[in-house]
Amino acid sequence: MASSLAGRTVSFLTKIFLSGIAAVAIVALMIELLTGGLTPNCQRNPLDPLCIPGYAVRTLTRMTIAYVFALAFALAYGIATAMSHRASHVLLPLLDIFQSVPVLGVVPVVFLIILGTGTGTTPPPELNQEVASIILIFTAMAWAPTFGVIAGINAIPTDIKEAAHAYGMRGTRYLRQIVLPAVFPELVWSSILAWGGGWYLIPVEEHLSFGQPPNQTQVDLPGIGRYIALAALKADLGLALFGLIVLVGIILAVDRLIWKPLGVRAEKYKYETVAAPRTTATRQSSVVAGVRRYEDRLVSPVLTFFKSERYYAARVLEITRLKRIRHITERLRFPERITRIPLWGRLLSYTIFIGLVILGLIVTIISRSQSIESGISLLATDVTAFELVVITVLSLSRLVIAYAIALSWTLGAGILIARSQRLSRLLVPIFDIGQSIPATALFPLVVILLVDPFKN
Repeated sequence: MASSLAGRTVSFLTKIFLSGIAAVAIVALMIELLTGGLTPNCQRNPLDPLCIPGYAVRTLTRMTIAYVFALAFALAYGIATAMSHRASHVLLPLLDIFQSVPVLGVVPVVFLIILGTGTGTTPPPELNQEVASIILIFTAMAWAPTFGVIAGINAIPTDIKEAAHAYGMRGTRYLRQIVLPAVFPELVWSSILAWGGGWYLIPVEEHLSFGQPPNQTQVDLPGIGRYIALAALKADLGLALFGLIVLVGIILAVDRLIWKPLGVRAEKYKYETVAAPRTTATRQSSVVAGVRRYEDRLVSPVLTFFKSERYYAARVLEITRLKRIRHITERLRFPERITRIPLWGRLLSYTIFIGLVILGLIVTIISRSQSIESGISLLATDVTAFELVVITVLSLSRLVIAYAIALSWTLGAGILIARSQRLSRLLVPIFDIGQSIPATALFPLVVILLVDPFKN
């Protein structure tokens, strides 16, 4: 009783705190727009802390616009894929191919294509940069909601479908009363993942440059990501930390004020015939099944460790709320979905993908150069085949080392948290905040602290 009351009090105070931050940001932005007093100062001194409210609104606006397009794409593409058996043979593998393309690898290509379409000042370069930015955020957001829509439609029980058809539900009525309520829970949880992908991209695409003079392309968009990047370029650790704190505050505010209420509401739309009790035994069996599934792939000491700590592993998943995230990602990945697609569907989807890549290269060459030869020189590099192999090995080595470091401390920390309620109450909120920080926003701070900590 007392713990429940304390939890409600903390939740209420959190809402008051986040609402206060939002109110202050809105008031500051209105003052800036009405008086125009901050705009010239932000142009001369982009690191002025008073510019933060405007930057926050610009970043949130890009994210919101991109999410609206991603949501529309997810509903249209997901419904077409899930409700048309023949179309799914092509659309599903094509979706798998596109969602596997790293977004950061697409950043230069998108900016080259969009920025090269303008002539002179029509359209303005700033507008082209904004359009390219929204397209990139869209590519980071679109895939998870699309898979969520497909998963929600596939989860509709057969008897519900038969009853709907028996009552003559067709067309928009069937979509409105059966399909949309079914996809709502999956769409909410997958949208959380989508916004996480968008936040990951924000610090990169708001301030970057690529290429070499005279073909160098500079992107400079007002936003929180640009603020952090400029502070890092000037080796100003204080301002970089301030920008990072503001970014984390925005992410937490969006999560608390939007996604958590939507998540609670989404529970009402789940198709469940019998509510299964959430007991420790159920969670334990889930973890045991997961361990057994990967027994052949795990090293013997790690396997023995997991077998002796099953209960604590289950507690870690439940306390840190990772079990829900794991369930979401498993639903979105659709295991073995490609093996069920006929060969002609896979070949057609691969052909479409390769054609789009070639079309993108052609557009890039035409928009950025006067001839095919000079355009190809934009894409050419001096890297030999041997150097390419070495670079690839180095990249994989960094990934393996980072994974080993992460695994070495997270296993021990997770077991300690599961065994101690006091450590759980202390560290889980810290982990919640830490996992919400985009790695790309931390990178400039790590460079300042480790590469040249005594500069300036």
